[in-house]
Amino acid sequence: MNKAAIVLLSLLIVGALASTEPQLDEGVYVLTDANFKDFVASKPFVLVEFYAPWCGHCKKLAPEYVKAAAALQTEGINAVLAKVDATVEKEAAGLFNIQGYPSLKFFSGSVSEPVDFNGRTSTEIVN
Repeated sequence: MNKAAIVLLSLLIVGALASTEPQLDEGVYVLTDANFKDFVASKPFVLVEFYAPWCGHCKKLAPEYVKAAAALQTEGINAVLAKVDATVEKEAAGLFNIQGYPSLKFFSGSVSEPVDFNGRTSTEIVN
């Protein structure tokens, strides 16, 4: 194998590994089918919003969610916020039979037993 092929193969492998790492969007982790279970299991406390991009209630929640994510980090609270586009990431949304948007689920170290969360303001989310 020549050097160019080795470099290309290495870049492809690194790219594939990096693609499962969640991206941050204004302090909120963006989860996919590929990284959902590992991410939730790796954190002690995760609040996940299952949303639809066209949903008016989701659009209303978005700035509150971003504000809460910043507050959690500023206050040193050992919890993170994440979101899943349930219209795209159907496997992750299907795990919890998501049918309405937004649906918030609170996870504490286990993917299999989330608790429904009904808060919609940054204060309610942080508390």
